[in-house]
Amino acid sequence: MWLRISQIACVAGIALSLFIGIEPQLPGGVGCGQGWFFNCSVVQASDASTLLAIPMWLWGSVWFALMFTLLMLRRGQSLALILTLIGWLMISHLRGVELLVLHAACPLCWLVGLAGILAGIEPLRRAMKAWTSGGRALLGGGFAVALAVAFLAGRLWPAPDPLPTREELGVSGWQWVPEQTAPLTAADLMLCGPETPTMVLVLDPSCDDCQALREGILSEERIALFLSEHCRVMVMLEDLAPSALAEEVDRTPAIVLLGADGQPRGAISGEISEEGLLGLVARTYAP
Repeated sequence: MWLRISQIACVAGIALSLFIGIEPQLPGGVGCGQGWFFNCSVVQASDASTLLAIPMWLWGSVWFALMFTLLMLRRGQSLALILTLIGWLMISHLRGVELLVLHAACPLCWLVGLAGILAGIEPLRRAMKAWTSGGRALLGGGFAVALAVAFLAGRLWPAPDPLPTREELGVSGWQWVPEQTAPLTAADLMLCGPETPTMVLVLDPSCDDCQALREGILSEERIALFLSEHCRVMVMLEDLAPSALAEEVDRTPAIVLLGADGQPRGAISGEISEEGLLGLVARTYAP
């Protein structure tokens, strides 16, 4: 049973690792969980997301492929045990970086970590069967100590640079929704009243595409002139939930157009181009 579980975990690990690699390139993206403690942008933008200039998702894909091959051939027990130790140490270390330094978690990365743990159970179980009871205790204790040390070693990574403030993220012609603790309502977003079309820009301080959008098309005078008839407001992603607007945002940056009733009428997110923004406005207000 554990052999089959480890094999399935390897396949799932390969799929998840590759998905993490291609997700930023998908049109519009599908998101990776944002808000509260979960923030994939912070994790994937950190130095810990690469090793020897190679992204961790690629290392993970190779590790799962090697483990799957050894499990299918049912040989190379010593190599499989070594790979298990290396993989589990890296999983523990990266979780330590997230929890102790970044104070943010990537849900997909945690799923990959879970797949890695399940993939290594069969090699460890085989090794345990070949050892005496004293040897099993020594092996298990050694694994536990090594994992704890790897986790705590995550604290050695340098803290990330401070995230930009609301003032630093400001865009000319756009106004911030006032900070508040209560859930956002339509009235909070429609700062100019229901008679003026409202355009909401949703930002995440750790989002590279957000910076590119601010410094790119939104800073161009002709785009500002085209959007001048809109009440242009800005809001942080973490301030959205729970609200109807949050359901329209699968990743940042996002631009959402609201109707007179305060309900979303159209949205675009991810790597927003000039054509995409103008097309959103045209589709939303088409007769």
